[in-house]
Parts: sequence; C-alpha cells; structure tokens
Amino acid sequence: MPTSLQPQVRQRVRILVGLSALLSVWALFQAIPLALLPVLSLVSLLCIPLSLVIGVIRKWQRCAVLTPLMFLTGVCGLVGCMFWEMDYESLNKAASHGNTQWMAQLLDNGHSGPDIVDSHGSSLLMRAAQSGNLDTVVELLRRGARTNYRDGDGDTALTVAERYRHQEIARLLRKAGARR
Repeated sequence: MPTSLQPQVRQRVRILVGLSALLSVWALFQAIPLALLPVLSLVSLLCIPLSLVIGVIRKWQRCAVLTPLMFLTGVCGLVGCMFWEMDYESLNKAASHGNTQWMAQLLDNGHSGPDIVDSHGSSLLMRAAQSGNLDTVVELLRRGARTNYRDGDGDTALTVAERYRHQEIARLLRKAGARR
C-alpha cells in the first residue's frame, strides 16, 4: 500500500471503530433508537472481519492495539443489538400475553418507554388492547402511553379494541381521550 494512503486509511478505521464503540455502548445501555439498530449491526459486522484482515496483514504500526479493539467493538455491538432485541421482544410479549407485572418491571428498569412500537408499527397499548388485557392497558395508560398513536394502517388502540370486541377496554380508552 502506498505510504500516502496509510494515514487516510488509518483515519477511516479510527472513525469506524469510534462509531461502532459509541453505538455499542449506546445499545448496551438500551437507549439506541430503533432506526439506528441496523446501522449498529452493520458497523459491528464490518469491524469484526476488518480487524481480522488488519491482524493478518500486520503492516500498520500499532495494529497490536487496533486489531483487538476493533474485534471487541464489533462483538460488543452485536451483543448490544441482541440485548436490545430481547428487551424489545420481552415488552411486546408481556403486553400481548397480559403479563402486567413483567411489563411494568421492564419499564421500571428504564429500558424503554410505554410508546415503543414493534416492526409492524403496533404499540404496546395496541397489543394489550388486541389481546383484551385490561390490567395491562390500565398500567400503560397510567404510564402515559399515547392513546391516539396510529400504526401504518391508521389503526389506534381504540379501533383495535373495538375490532376485537373488547368493549370495556374501548370504554377505558375513550375515557382516557382516545379517538378513532
């Protein structure tokens, strides 16, 4: 590799490692926005093979520090993504299955808020309303869940509760200010 390109390549690798490390820490603390999760996965996946290539070539100075750092950053990013996904799925399952205490515990730990949505655009409140879980709906409303959030189809928790004929939940949602 020409000597003039080495500083540019090193700088790009440092930026990639820094970005991956920042996103990894962010994900491990479960504060990463849903839209950045694929970015973190991609950057982490790039760091792992790049670190191995750098380790094999070993033509750069100080690669003894850079290679393990890049590899560790990539692994941390992937683990952070897995933890975030597990927490996200746990919240959705708890809301769907009416496990109010489990859902409340996850929300109390600060992993996510009551307005988190799944990949289909359904909120926790919509999932609880669909399943007819009155206690879970009450808990989400107590925590300030948005009653008028609309998914990609234009449905709200109220329209979902009405569709599945959960009249008591529909009444409660209307009382909380929900609209169709």
